[in-house]
Amino acid sequence: MSDLNNIVSVTISRETQSVARASFGVFAIISEFSTTKTTAVFDRFRTYASLTEMTNDGWLTTDPEYKAAQLVFTQNPKVENILIGRKDTADADWSNALTAIQVATPDWYGLMIIGYEDAKLVWGADFVTSNSIAITVNGTAVTPVVLHKSGNYNG
Repeated sequence: MSDLNNIVSVTISRETQSVARASFGVFAIISEFSTTKTTAVFDRFRTYASLTEMTNDGWLTTDPEYKAAQLVFTQNPKVENILIGRKDTADADWSNALTAIQVATPDWYGLMIIGYEDAKLVWGADFVTSNSIAITVNGTAVTPVVLHKSGNYNG
């Protein structure tokens, strides 16, 4: 049997690069607070690799953002980083805030919004007979969610 190298010479090289994507190791926690809440400069977001980094920036262990980060960091498998995003008082709504944060950094994959006392859900009077849930959030009507007998929703 002849040697393969005597028949053909093969060189394999990889010249393509992988597609850039948002990191699946960064989870976002979005909240509304002052830019002076922390001791660090805080515009739209900051990324943290640990709870210690948060306390070093001035977050208190009693802050809802810290408690949310604590829940995220204790999951297994653990995320590499969390992103704390800030809703600015000039933002018209949460959608505008999320868009601004996404423009500032698209490097996150999921999010949690921390609301405060002024966020209210108002349910329609009788959503059982009409098979839908009517919701108003801070005075803005949300598209009704239609319920099915299986318990699934169409939204």
